[in-house]
Amino acid sequence: MAKKAENQGAATAAPSIAEQLEKALSQAGAPAEEIKVLVDFVKTAETTQELLKKSDEALEAKEAECIDLHEKVETLEKEVSAARETLKELEQAIASAEQQATAKADEIVVGKETYLVDAGNYKFDGEIVNAENLKENPKLAQKLIELGVGFIKMKGA
Repeated sequence: MAKKAENQGAATAAPSIAEQLEKALSQAGAPAEEIKVLVDFVKTAETTQELLKKSDEALEAKEAECIDLHEKVETLEKEVSAARETLKELEQAIASAEQQATAKADEIVVGKETYLVDAGNYKFDGEIVNAENLKENPKLAQKLIELGVGFIKMKGA
């Protein structure tokens, strides 16, 4: 009956090397103190081996995670590069549009400030308002600036 229980235990978990060593040394008649020292040493080695195996598994998982993160970084770097290129194109388009707007506008000087006038012909207080008339009539230009009309803007603003 005891043999049957022993066989069932063996079927579920094989004895460790430390257990096998302890059994063999006991049967050989080795002193108990030496058996304990050797068994403790083997148990420590087995524990170390298990920890090393777990560490290897954790390392492999981290390596896989690093590879995945590296791929994500590469993808993001490509997206950033594309965004920078788009930004550069937009900045060039804005600069071109500003140049065209400045080229269309005429400059006038009111006081010590230079303004850009982008207007066709308007009537204001019975007078024709355009860049030429505003150059000749700084008082009218000053009045329009104070009113905040949209077609007169400070140069560089």
